[in-house]
Amino acid sequence: MRWTCKTRYKRVYLFYLFFTLGILFLGIALVFFFPSVQRGQPLEAKRTCSFEEAKKKLYGGPFTEDFYCGCPFNGDQVDRKSCGFWSEKYSSRVGRVEAEHVVPASTFGHAFDEYWKGDDRCRNKKGIPYGGRKCLLKISEEYKVIHNDLHNLRPSIGITNGDRSDLPYCEIPGDDKAYTGCNFESNGKCVEPRPEIKGNIARIYFYMMDQYPTRVRVEDEFRKMLDQWSNGDPVDAKECEIDNYIFSVQGNH
Repeated sequence: MRWTCKTRYKRVYLFYLFFTLGILFLGIALVFFFPSVQRGQPLEAKRTCSFEEAKKKLYGGPFTEDFYCGCPFNGDQVDRKSCGFWSEKYSSRVGRVEAEHVVPASTFGHAFDEYWKGDDRCRNKKGIPYGGRKCLLKISEEYKVIHNDLHNLRPSIGITNGDRSDLPYCEIPGDDKAYTGCNFESNGKCVEPRPEIKGNIARIYFYMMDQYPTRVRVEDEFRKMLDQWSNGDPVDAKECEIDNYIFSVQGNH
Protein backbone atom coordinates (compact mmCIF):
# COMPACT_ATOMS: atom_id res chain seq x y z
CA MET A 1 0.00 0.00 0.00
CA ARG A 2 2.80 2.34 0.85
CA TRP A 3 4.54 1.50 -2.40
CA THR A 4 1.30 2.08 -4.31
CA CYS A 5 0.74 5.48 -2.69
CA LYS A 6 4.33 6.55 -3.29
CA THR A 7 4.05 5.50 -6.92
CA ARG A 8 0.79 7.42 -7.27
CA TYR A 9 2.32 10.56 -5.76
CA LYS A 10 5.35 10.15 -7.96
CA ARG A 11 3.16 9.88 -11.03
CA VAL A 12 1.20 12.99 -10.04
CA TYR A 13 4.45 14.88 -9.45
CA LEU A 14 5.83 13.80 -12.82
CA PHE A 15 2.56 14.78 -14.53
CA TYR A 16 2.68 18.33 -13.16
CA LEU A 17 6.39 18.60 -13.87
CA PHE A 18 5.97 17.67 -17.53
CA PHE A 19 2.82 19.82 -17.79
CA THR A 20 4.73 22.87 -16.49
CA LEU A 21 7.65 22.21 -18.79
CA GLY A 22 5.23 21.85 -21.71
CA ILE A 23 3.70 25.27 -21.02
CA LEU A 24 7.19 26.76 -20.75
CA PHE A 25 8.33 25.32 -24.08
CA LEU A 26 5.07 26.42 -25.72
CA GLY A 27 5.71 29.99 -24.61
CA ILE A 28 9.25 29.90 -25.99
CA ALA A 29 7.96 28.49 -29.28
CA LEU A 30 5.40 31.28 -29.59
CA VAL A 31 8.08 33.94 -29.14
CA PHE A 32 10.57 32.46 -31.59
CA PHE A 33 8.30 30.96 -34.24
CA PHE A 34 5.41 33.46 -34.22
CA PRO A 35 7.00 36.91 -34.60
CA SER A 36 3.67 38.68 -34.26
CA VAL A 37 4.19 38.59 -30.50
CA GLN A 38 7.53 40.33 -30.94
CA ARG A 39 8.14 44.00 -31.69
CA GLY A 40 8.93 43.34 -35.33
CA GLN A 41 5.66 42.05 -36.75
CA PRO A 42 5.11 40.39 -40.13
CA LEU A 43 3.10 42.24 -42.74
CA GLU A 44 -0.06 40.19 -42.22
CA ALA A 45 -0.05 40.92 -38.48
CA LYS A 46 -0.50 44.65 -38.99
CA ARG A 47 -3.62 46.51 -39.94
CA THR A 48 -2.38 48.47 -42.91
CA CYS A 49 -4.13 51.27 -44.74
CA SER A 50 -3.55 53.37 -47.82
CA PHE A 51 -1.52 56.56 -47.65
CA GLU A 52 -4.68 58.63 -48.10
CA GLU A 53 -6.30 56.85 -45.16
CA ALA A 54 -3.15 57.29 -43.08
CA LYS A 55 -3.16 61.03 -43.74
CA LYS A 56 -6.77 61.30 -42.58
CA LYS A 57 -5.75 59.69 -39.28
CA LEU A 58 -3.03 62.34 -38.89
CA TYR A 59 -5.50 65.19 -39.21
CA GLY A 60 -7.51 64.11 -36.16
CA GLY A 61 -7.31 62.29 -32.86
CA PRO A 62 -4.49 63.55 -30.61
CA PHE A 63 -2.80 65.40 -33.49
CA THR A 64 -3.74 69.01 -32.81
CA GLU A 65 -0.62 70.90 -33.94
CA ASP A 66 1.93 70.52 -36.68
CA PHE A 67 5.14 68.68 -35.87
CA TYR A 68 7.93 71.13 -36.66
CA CYS A 69 6.42 74.46 -35.60
CA GLY A 70 3.73 73.57 -33.07
CA CYS A 71 1.07 75.50 -34.98
CA PRO A 72 -2.57 74.47 -34.41
CA PHE A 73 -4.47 73.19 -37.42
CA ASN A 74 -8.01 72.31 -38.33
CA GLY A 75 -8.51 69.60 -40.91
CA ASP A 76 -5.64 70.15 -43.31
CA GLN A 77 -5.41 73.92 -42.79
CA VAL A 78 -2.89 75.59 -40.49
CA ASP A 79 -3.95 78.36 -38.10
CA ARG A 80 -0.90 80.51 -38.84
CA LYS A 81 -2.14 83.58 -36.97
CA SER A 82 -2.27 81.76 -33.65
CA CYS A 83 1.42 80.80 -33.81
CA GLY A 84 2.80 83.69 -35.86
CA PHE A 85 4.13 81.47 -38.62
CA TRP A 86 5.34 83.33 -41.68
CA SER A 87 7.68 82.54 -44.56
CA GLU A 88 9.29 84.80 -47.14
CA LYS A 89 8.79 82.06 -49.69
CA TYR A 90 5.49 82.10 -51.52
CA SER A 91 3.99 78.68 -51.76
CA SER A 92 0.53 77.14 -51.79
CA ARG A 93 1.94 74.78 -49.15
CA VAL A 94 2.37 77.56 -46.55
CA GLY A 95 -1.11 77.21 -45.13
CA ARG A 96 -1.82 73.52 -45.45
CA VAL A 97 -0.90 70.44 -43.43
CA GLU A 98 0.85 67.51 -45.08
CA ALA A 99 2.02 64.09 -43.94
CA GLU A 100 5.74 64.17 -43.15
CA HIS A 101 7.82 61.00 -43.14
CA VAL A 102 10.17 61.47 -40.18
CA VAL A 103 12.37 58.71 -41.61
CA PRO A 104 12.27 59.82 -45.26
CA ALA A 105 10.57 57.53 -47.76
CA SER A 106 13.73 57.59 -49.84
CA THR A 107 15.77 56.31 -46.89
CA PHE A 108 13.97 52.98 -46.74
CA GLY A 109 13.20 53.10 -50.45
CA HIS A 110 16.90 52.89 -51.26
CA ALA A 111 16.95 49.45 -49.63
CA PHE A 112 14.73 48.07 -52.42
CA ASP A 113 16.30 47.12 -55.76
CA GLU A 114 13.20 48.29 -57.62
CA TYR A 115 13.78 51.82 -56.33
CA TRP A 116 16.92 52.00 -58.46
CA LYS A 117 16.27 49.53 -61.24
CA GLY A 118 12.51 49.81 -61.70
CA ASP A 119 10.38 46.81 -62.65
CA ASP A 120 8.61 45.50 -65.76
CA ARG A 121 5.32 46.32 -64.02
CA CYS A 122 6.33 49.95 -63.70
CA ARG A 123 5.92 51.64 -67.07
CA ASN A 124 4.13 54.82 -68.07
CA LYS A 125 1.61 55.11 -70.88
CA LYS A 126 4.43 55.39 -73.41
CA GLY A 127 6.02 52.20 -72.12
CA ILE A 128 8.94 53.99 -70.50
CA PRO A 129 10.04 52.24 -67.28
CA TYR A 130 10.30 54.11 -63.99
CA GLY A 131 11.47 53.33 -60.46
CA GLY A 132 11.52 55.22 -57.18
CA ARG A 133 8.70 55.59 -54.71
CA LYS A 134 6.03 55.53 -57.43
CA CYS A 135 7.09 52.08 -58.62
CA LEU A 136 7.40 50.64 -55.12
CA LEU A 137 3.96 51.89 -54.10
CA LYS A 138 2.57 50.09 -57.12
CA ILE A 139 4.28 46.70 -56.75
CA SER A 140 5.64 46.19 -53.22
CA GLU A 141 3.32 45.37 -50.32
CA GLU A 142 6.29 45.52 -47.95
CA TYR A 143 7.20 49.01 -49.05
CA LYS A 144 3.59 50.18 -48.72
CA VAL A 145 3.45 48.94 -45.13
CA ILE A 146 6.62 50.87 -44.25
CA HIS A 147 5.58 53.94 -46.24
CA ASN A 148 2.15 54.13 -44.59
CA ASP A 149 3.23 53.27 -41.04
CA LEU A 150 1.58 55.89 -38.83
CA HIS A 151 4.37 55.75 -36.28
CA ASN A 152 6.63 57.41 -38.87
CA LEU A 153 4.13 60.02 -40.08
CA ARG A 154 3.51 63.41 -38.50
CA PRO A 155 1.38 66.39 -39.60
CA SER A 156 3.61 69.16 -40.89
CA ILE A 157 3.14 72.56 -42.51
CA GLY A 158 3.59 71.89 -46.21
CA ILE A 159 6.43 74.31 -46.77
CA THR A 160 8.50 72.83 -43.90
CA ASN A 161 7.77 69.38 -45.26
CA GLY A 162 9.02 70.49 -48.67
CA ASP A 163 12.12 72.26 -47.34
CA ARG A 164 13.06 69.30 -45.20
CA SER A 165 12.49 66.94 -48.16
CA ASP A 166 14.70 63.94 -47.41
CA LEU A 167 17.48 65.90 -45.71
CA PRO A 168 18.92 64.30 -42.57
CA TYR A 169 18.53 65.81 -39.12
CA CYS A 170 21.54 67.45 -37.50
CA GLU A 171 22.78 70.08 -35.06
CA ILE A 172 23.35 73.47 -36.76
CA PRO A 173 25.54 76.10 -35.04
CA GLY A 174 23.85 79.41 -34.35
CA ASP A 175 20.18 80.23 -34.38
CA ASP A 176 19.31 81.13 -37.98
CA LYS A 177 15.65 80.11 -38.23
CA ALA A 178 14.17 79.35 -41.62
CA TYR A 179 10.75 80.85 -40.78
CA THR A 180 9.23 83.42 -38.48
CA GLY A 181 7.40 81.84 -35.55
CA CYS A 182 9.00 78.43 -36.03
CA ASN A 183 12.16 77.01 -34.49
CA PHE A 184 13.25 75.14 -37.60
CA GLU A 185 16.73 75.55 -39.06
CA SER A 186 18.18 74.44 -42.38
CA ASN A 187 21.55 74.89 -44.06
CA GLY A 188 20.56 73.15 -47.28
CA LYS A 189 22.38 69.97 -46.29
CA CYS A 190 20.49 69.04 -43.13
CA VAL A 191 17.82 70.42 -40.79
CA GLU A 192 17.58 70.96 -37.05
CA PRO A 193 14.12 70.70 -35.46
CA ARG A 194 12.93 72.43 -32.30
CA PRO A 195 14.22 70.89 -29.04
CA GLU A 196 10.74 69.82 -27.94
CA ILE A 197 10.54 67.12 -30.63
CA LYS A 198 14.13 65.93 -30.87
CA GLY A 199 13.45 63.01 -28.55
CA ASN A 200 10.29 62.16 -30.47
CA ILE A 201 12.27 62.05 -33.70
CA ALA A 202 14.92 59.82 -32.14
CA ARG A 203 12.35 57.33 -30.84
CA ILE A 204 10.59 57.22 -34.21
CA TYR A 205 13.93 56.30 -35.78
CA PHE A 206 14.49 53.64 -33.10
CA TYR A 207 11.05 52.18 -33.82
CA MET A 208 11.67 52.10 -37.57
CA MET A 209 15.09 50.49 -37.18
CA ASP A 210 13.60 47.88 -34.85
CA GLN A 211 10.49 47.23 -36.91
CA TYR A 212 12.20 47.15 -40.32
CA PRO A 213 15.84 46.25 -39.60
CA THR A 214 16.71 45.26 -43.17
CA ARG A 215 15.28 48.46 -44.64
CA VAL A 216 16.10 51.22 -42.14
CA ARG A 217 19.70 51.66 -41.02
CA VAL A 218 21.71 54.68 -39.88
CA GLU A 219 25.37 55.58 -39.49
CA ASP A 220 26.98 55.30 -36.06
CA GLU A 221 27.44 59.07 -35.66
CA PHE A 222 23.81 59.70 -36.51
CA ARG A 223 22.78 57.03 -33.98
CA LYS A 224 24.85 58.75 -31.28
CA MET A 225 23.06 62.01 -31.97
CA LEU A 226 19.69 60.25 -31.75
CA ASP A 227 20.67 58.74 -28.40
CA GLN A 228 21.56 62.20 -27.13
CA TRP A 229 18.28 63.63 -28.40
CA SER A 230 16.26 60.86 -26.79
CA ASN A 231 18.02 61.31 -23.44
CA GLY A 232 17.66 65.09 -23.56
CA ASP A 233 13.96 65.02 -24.47
CA PRO A 234 12.27 62.15 -22.56
CA VAL A 235 8.86 60.68 -23.37
CA ASP A 236 5.97 62.87 -22.28
CA ALA A 237 2.24 62.33 -21.87
CA LYS A 238 1.42 63.63 -25.37
CA GLU A 239 3.81 61.19 -26.99
CA CYS A 240 2.20 58.32 -25.07
CA GLU A 241 -1.26 59.52 -26.12
CA ILE A 242 -0.19 59.50 -29.78
CA ASP A 243 1.37 56.05 -29.45
CA ASN A 244 -1.82 54.63 -27.93
CA TYR A 245 -3.91 56.28 -30.63
CA ILE A 246 -1.80 54.70 -33.36
CA PHE A 247 -2.05 51.35 -31.59
CA SER A 248 -5.85 51.62 -31.69
CA VAL A 249 -5.71 52.31 -35.43
CA GLN A 250 -2.75 50.24 -36.60
CA GLY A 251 -2.48 47.53 -33.96
CA ASN A 252 1.13 47.89 -32.82
CA HIS A 253 3.31 50.04 -30.57
